[in-house]
Amino acid sequence: MQFKSVIISKKGGPEVLHVVDNFMVNPGPDEVLIKVQACAVGGTDIAMRYYNYPGAPKKPFVPGYEIVGTVYKKGSNISVPKVGERVAALTTFGGYSEFIILKAEHLIHIPKSVDAAEAAAV
Repeated sequence: MQFKSVIISKKGGPEVLHVVDNFMVNPGPDEVLIKVQACAVGGTDIAMRYYNYPGAPKKPFVPGYEIVGTVYKKGSNISVPKVGERVAALTTFGGYSEFIILKAEHLIHIPKSVDAAEAAAV
């Protein structure tokens, strides 16, 4: 299955952001595949476009530190969170994507009453 991600292709303004296709992979035993509902656009994301931000991967890469989404699939060692549960996470890049794989220990439960965009911005 294919999904979309946004990459930073080179230094510059918003024009250096490009949508690309990725291919779905299964989460490892201690990981969770998240269907992203919202991601934050923070100062770090902007700085990575304009500067050689310390710790950023070599361009092109998928930026994005904060996401909110639902558990789509989980690894064999994961009992919680459950498939369909809303979660938030701080990532190490990769948040500007329709799907992301993260370690389950990095996830925080988000109640349905909390707006996804607001939770990602927190």
